[in-house]
Amino acid sequence: MRLTKHAISGEKVASLYTLLFNSGKFQIFSIFSLDLHSTKHEYMMNLLKQFLRFLKRPEIAPPVVLSLGQSLLLLIKNIPVFFLFIVFCTFLLIPLALLDLLPEHPGYTMSEVKYIVVWAPFIEELIFRLPLRNFFRNMFFPLAIFFYMAAKTALGMPFAIVVSAVIVALPYIPGLITRFENSVNNTIKKYYPFVFYLVALLFGGVHITNFDQLSSTQYFFTPVIVFYQLLMGLYLGFLRVKFKRGIVYSILIHALFNSIPVLLKLL
Repeated sequence: MRLTKHAISGEKVASLYTLLFNSGKFQIFSIFSLDLHSTKHEYMMNLLKQFLRFLKRPEIAPPVVLSLGQSLLLLIKNIPVFFLFIVFCTFLLIPLALLDLLPEHPGYTMSEVKYIVVWAPFIEELIFRLPLRNFFRNMFFPLAIFFYMAAKTALGMPFAIVVSAVIVALPYIPGLITRFENSVNNTIKKYYPFVFYLVALLFGGVHITNFDQLSSTQYFFTPVIVFYQLLMGLYLGFLRVKFKRGIVYSILIHALFNSIPVLLKLL
């Protein structure tokens, strides 16, 4: 795009960039220490490098705070990350396809599309990713969800909602069980890599239920069949821990990752 009628020297452009970006007003490209000249490919690769570095030893560190512009950029840049994951996992599934062991995925009804794109990312992130920070308080959210799902039919929805709300509130009642908070959180921090990978494995494993009528041989290849979900669990966990308001990013990117294949299948 032609911005001016006159040519501007490279030195002046560099000075302008330095003035703008060091002023703190335009820092949308500063995420992950990238400069303005980083291409989309470089940005994605830097994001993946951060992810792989985190996987070497997951730990709870001070979160990175993103502006609104940086948050939008993070969401946009995760679109090629999704396709990269898909390509990688497709290669893993080729041997199963050649052996005729690849399970068929059922089609989607409109109600299933709504659940996959909206409700599943929200519920699954509260269960699997929310407790990755401040474990003691946040673990009561998945406990409340499990109770609601188990009790809503037997005890009625109103009663299940009330009890679930009480469960969520328990860690915020002074002196009731909060005396255990520091010891629990310190234990989780000590064994955090184990906890992080265990949560990702559980997240990937439960997705084998997405497939119906699997043979015993296919169940044997469960780690390969659900490897995409396992990879996604690791990546969403990284986003949850890396950023302030990371649970919001993990929910939105989970919804993004779910919506792309659904849209492609419906086209």
